[in-house]
Formats: sequence, structure tokens, C-alpha cells
Amino acid sequence: MAIKTKFKKLDKNLIFYMVSNIGSKFLIGLTGILLARYLTKYDFGNYTTVTTFLGLVFIFLSPGFIEYGLFEFSKNNNKIEKLTGELIYLFLALCIIGFVVTIIIYPYLYPYITYSLVILIFLKLFLDWFMNLITTILQSKNLFNNVSLLQILRSLTLVLPLILLYHYGYGLNVFLINVIVLALIMVVLITLKEVIGKNINLKNVKKGFSFNRSVIPSSKYFFISALMSYIYMQSDILMLSVMTTPLEVGRYAVVTTIITGAYLIPASLYNYYLPKMTQNFCERDFKKLLKIKFQFRNMILILMTSISLLLFGFPKTVLKMIYGLKYIDSYIILMILSGVLFLHSICYLTGAILTASGSQKLRSNIQIFVAVLNILLNIFAIPKYGAEGAAITTFITEILLYGLYYYFSKKRI
Repeated sequence: MAIKTKFKKLDKNLIFYMVSNIGSKFLIGLTGILLARYLTKYDFGNYTTVTTFLGLVFIFLSPGFIEYGLFEFSKNNNKIEKLTGELIYLFLALCIIGFVVTIIIYPYLYPYITYSLVILIFLKLFLDWFMNLITTILQSKNLFNNVSLLQILRSLTLVLPLILLYHYGYGLNVFLINVIVLALIMVVLITLKEVIGKNINLKNVKKGFSFNRSVIPSSKYFFISALMSYIYMQSDILMLSVMTTPLEVGRYAVVTTIITGAYLIPASLYNYYLPKMTQNFCERDFKKLLKIKFQFRNMILILMTSISLLLFGFPKTVLKMIYGLKYIDSYIILMILSGVLFLHSICYLTGAILTASGSQKLRSNIQIFVAVLNILLNIFAIPKYGAEGAAITTFITEILLYGLYYYFSKKRI
């Protein structure tokens, strides 16, 4: 009865947002799973390696801009369009540099991977950034129905090309070309829809389209936080790609695909509640803040405990249902990372408290420490234990991250 009463008090917008957001992103995650089934282990390992490597590059091309934008937009809605223009200007300028550097450097790291695959994934991530920016603008204005529509359309940009891939037997490059074309069409149509609906003032965005040197130093702790979070979450794959074989990368990547898909639940809650928590901290309304905190916490505990226990208790069954027998040897990795899933889900709440309270510098410092420790442990664990070693180091450092986040977030409320 107590749980039922708590769910009755939930914001209906949150429920609709979570269902549509998680549903659409589930389709995106399913695309990755089906790609793993369709491609050979070697090809899927290469695809994962390039995606992970370029994901790191894009951290530098958009140094914390998205989360910084969400934080600043939530504080003052009047500056959204101006800041949006400034962020786009800096992103485009950095992309030119980033593209050139990527093309020069990557052959030395991964000589066995083709230029075409790198360029296509670069373009895909480029368009992903614009979709994330539009999503952030709509979230900061509490237009969650619009966000839900955007996420549904976004999932279709991957699902439709995947259907064509299976039906016609296209290669990976043709699949990516179809994804890019559909993503470009979607970005244009969504932007026009929001401009016509007067949710985005394009004239003000154009006025703000200029270089503002204060943006980068203002967003530096969001950049450090994003970089360290990415290194912490993805360094395992990058280090496996350098220290082992594409087959070992594939074994680990299929499990992280499942775990990343499960993170959609706490991530959706984080994106929904962070603007509200930021506003409450600015207004010093701690009564509302505590209400949001408990709602956030209860949702995570109820949903993520059950999912984590399912993955831990039945790893072979889950892997067999999703991938067939192809990756059944990854079951130990899944058992270990199910514990990481539970702990990190709670970190979404404690991390949101730190960010909303203006303690982003502290949060980024914690992430630096944990990310560096994870890399150091991987240097010793991966050569000896392979993908399982990477999973163990992640679990150890996740316990530390959880403890530090919890300790410092308790002091903020």
C-alpha cells in the first residue's frame, strides 16, 4: 500500500516522459544488440572500438556543453537562445579541428580500421550532438511531451536502417549512411517544428551565434565531469582494444550494451529532475527539494534493484535470450556489472544533488580520482584476466564512487 501511495503522487508528466523516453531508447539499445547478432564478432568489435574512440573525441569537441546548458538554462530561461547560439558556434569551430586531428591520429592507433567507418561514425555523432542540444532546450522549458516525440523519432533513425540491413543484407557502411541521412532529416524537421511552435526563437539563436570566451571556462567542470565519466565508463573498452583482441572487446561490449540500456531508467529520471532540483536550490526551496529527492530515490530503488538481481541471478539466460549462444561466455562479466548497475543508478541521484547545488567542481574531482584509479587497476587486471578483469576493476571503483558521492551529497541537503 505504501508503494502504491507513493506512485500515485508521481508527476503524470514524468510517467509519460519515462515510458516514451525509455521505450524509444530501448529501441536504440535493441539496435546495438541486433547489430551484434548480425555482424561477426570481429566487425562488431571494430564498430564498438571506433564508436568508443570517437565518443571520447567528441567530449573534447563539446566540452561539457550539453550538461552545462541544461544547468544554465534551468537557472534562467531568458538566456536559452543566446547561450544556444554561443554553444553551436564553439562546437562547430572545435569540430573542424577535431575532424582533422582524428583523421591524422586514428591510423596509428587502429591501422586495421578503414577511413570510411571512422568518417561515417564521426558524422553520426555530429548529428547526435544537435539532437541532444534540442532535447536539452526542450527539457529546460519543461516541454517533456515534445522531448518524448523527439526521442521516438530519434529511435526510428536507427530502427528503419536496421530493418533495411536485415532485409537487403547491406554492409555496415550502408547502414550508417542510412542512419546519417534520416538523422539529418529529423534534425531539420524537429527544429522547424519547434521554431514554428515558438518554443525556439531562431532569430535569438542567430544573434547569439558568436564566440564567447567565457563559455569554455564556465563549463570547464562540466567538461571535466563528462570526460572523467566517459573515461570511467568506456576506458575498459579502449584499453581492451589496445591490450587484447577485437574478439575480447566484443565479449565485453555486448554486456555493456545491456548495462547501458538499463541506465536509461536512472538517466531519464536524472534529466527530468535535474532542472527542477537546480531551480529549487536557486530558490532555496528545500521542502520541494526533499520531496523530489525521495521520489527520485524510491523510483531508482524499486526499479533498479529488480533489474540488477535479474541480471545477476540469470546471466546465461539473459545473454541467450538477447544474443543466442554467440556470447554465452560473457556471463561472468554480466554478473559483475549487474552490481555496478545498481550502485551507479544511485549515483545518478547523488550526482544530481552535487550538480544542482553548484558543487560541480567537487563532483568532477571525485570523477577524476575514480577514473584514474580505474585505469591504473586495468593496466594490471586486463593483461591477466581480460574482459573479466576490466569488469572487476569497474566494480571496485564503483563502490568508491558511490561512497564519495553519498558522503558529500548528504552534506548538501
